[in-house]
Amino acid sequence: ITSADLRTQVAAYLYGVSPPDNKQVKEIKAVVWVPQRGNNNTVELPTQLPRDDFLLKDLELLGWVKTQALELPHLSPTDVTTQAKLMSEHKQWGPSSICITCSFTPGSVSLSAHSLTVPGFEWGRKNVDNSANPPGFNPNMSERVQLLLSDRILGMTLVPEGKVWNYGIGLTQMWSPNLGYAMTLDTPLLFWAEQHRPAAFLSVSFTNLLLLFISSDKALQFANLETGDDSADVENSFA
Repeated sequence: ITSADLRTQVAAYLYGVSPPDNKQVKEIKAVVWVPQRGNNNTVELPTQLPRDDFLLKDLELLGWVKTQALELPHLSPTDVTTQAKLMSEHKQWGPSSICITCSFTPGSVSLSAHSLTVPGFEWGRKNVDNSANPPGFNPNMSERVQLLLSDRILGMTLVPEGKVWNYGIGLTQMWSPNLGYAMTLDTPLLFWAEQHRPAAFLSVSFTNLLLLFISSDKALQFANLETGDDSADVENSFA
């Protein structure tokens, strides 16, 4: 939530495990930030799933979490499509994989979890229409699942090596679905971090340098006036 933007969507993968005494429950142990490029309606994720033989050892892929500006009682068509294609392309995704939506409602944040129905999976994996109302979609393509929040479960966040994950503002030309990456244990950068838009900071730095040069030049001229170096500009009344 703190690393996201109120309008541009961001996403991360969820990894976890069942507690020894209850195989029906899944505890989220890791939130994995991968390289991505988002907009107001959807978020593009890389073809490659996260890989790490140590940090993700013994953890199973539970699904993904994403942000959105509006709260919906069901998964949006783009979310159904994204999850269905992930499930069809990667065997790590099973029928119980979930999508947790984080909705920025006025004055609060709303969390809800959904899984795909069989018709939702079949429609989503074939859908190529990324519009807001693609033909054939209906709200019953996803179903709500129970979500419990607890402060007793410890977890971690993983980010790409180099910490850059947001390719949607200043690095969009570098984005590719085939972008390779490795994971490391760290806190994710903020959405508007300098590393995500280096050109903007270079522009600001150049502007500040130019202003500093102009200010220094004016200060030097003022100093010359005080020391009498402007004698050539003063009329000599005795000439």
